[in-house]
Amino acid sequence: MDNSYNAILYRLKEKIQNPASKIEGSFTYDNLSSVANELAKFYSYEVGTLLDRIHVDTATGEDLDRLGKFEHNIQRLEATYEEAVFKIYGEKGKTVADGTGIKSEDTGVIFYVRGDYIIGDSGVVTVTGIAAAKGSGYRLYPNAKLKFLERYTGLTKVEIDTVSSGGYDRESDENYRKRIHESEANVVGYGNVAWYKATAKSVSGVDKVKVIDLARGPGTVDVLIVAEGNEAANESLIKKVKDVIEANKLAGANVLIKAATTFPIEINATIRVKNESYLDDIKTAFKKNLNTYLSELDFDTTLRQRVSYAKILNILLSIQNVTDVDTMSINKNNVSIDIESGSFPIISGISIGVAR
Repeated sequence: MDNSYNAILYRLKEKIQNPASKIEGSFTYDNLSSVANELAKFYSYEVGTLLDRIHVDTATGEDLDRLGKFEHNIQRLEATYEEAVFKIYGEKGKTVADGTGIKSEDTGVIFYVRGDYIIGDSGVVTVTGIAAAKGSGYRLYPNAKLKFLERYTGLTKVEIDTVSSGGYDRESDENYRKRIHESEANVVGYGNVAWYKATAKSVSGVDKVKVIDLARGPGTVDVLIVAEGNEAANESLIKKVKDVIEANKLAGANVLIKAATTFPIEINATIRVKNESYLDDIKTAFKKNLNTYLSELDFDTTLRQRVSYAKILNILLSIQNVTDVDTMSINKNNVSIDIESGSFPIISGISIGVAR
C-alpha cells in the first residue's frame, strides 16, 4: 500500500461525503491534510525503524541488548577492568591503603590498589590493583616507569614485574550479534560440546573456544580458549572461565581449561613502492590486516587451520602505495602452512624492505 502523503490524503478524502469539505482551504481539508502529513511521516520513518529494532540482524545498542537478553537468553559482555600486580617498597609496618594511586610515567595510565596491605620485614609488599576505568588501553608491561599518584608517607617506590591483563571493552554490536547467531546455530544442551563453548564465551575476554570431548578418556573434556585480539589466554582469564564452568558443569565431569597453543608466524618481504616515505604506513597497515586475517581463521575446525601464502601475499599487494612484491616468505618458506588442531597463529615478526 502506498503510504505517501498524497496517497493517504486521497484515501481520507474518499471517506468524506460532502464535496465542499474536500476543497483545499476548507476546515475539513486542512484537518485531513495535517493527519495525512503526520501519518506519512510515521510510515516513512517509524515503521521502518521499528522493524529494524525488533530483528537481531538490524537492531543496535539497547534494542539489541533487549533482544539478546529476553529473546535469546544471551547477555552482552560488559567492559572489565585491567588488573595488575605491583611490588611496593617502603618502611616496615607501613600500610598500603586501599585506593593508593599508581601512575605510569610513560602513558599516564592510572591504577588503584585494591585492599589494604602491610609492608613486612623485607621492606616490600606485593599488591593487586585495577585500572582507573574499565576497558582496553590500560596495559602495563614489566619494568614500566611508575610513580605514586600522590605523596604517601613511608612508601618509596613501586614496580611491576608481569604484564597486566583483563581489561576488555564492552562487547560490540557485531560480536554480540555473532555470538547470538552461533548459539542459535548450535543445539546447546546442558553439558554437551555446544554448552561448554557457549559457557566459555560468556566470559569477557574470550574470543575463540575449541572443545575436545573425551580428550583424556571417558568423562573428560578439554576446553581450549583464545583471548580477544588473537592473544594467548593468561592465567587470570583461564581461572575466570574455569570458575564459570566448574560452577555449572555436570557432576563428575573432569574438565580442563587451558590456553590454546600459539603458533608463531614470521613474514619477510621485499616490496616495490610509489615512494619509500610510505614504508612505515605500509608496515602498520599490513600488520593490522594480517592480524585480522589470522584472527578470522576457524579455530574450532576439526581439520587443520591453513595459513595461506596466497592470501597473505594478496593482503600485502592490496596495501595502498605497494606497487609490487618481489619476494615474500612465511617462516622462511614460500608455501602455505598447516597448523595443528588446538593451536592458533600469531604474528611473531614482520620484516618488510624496499627493493633496490
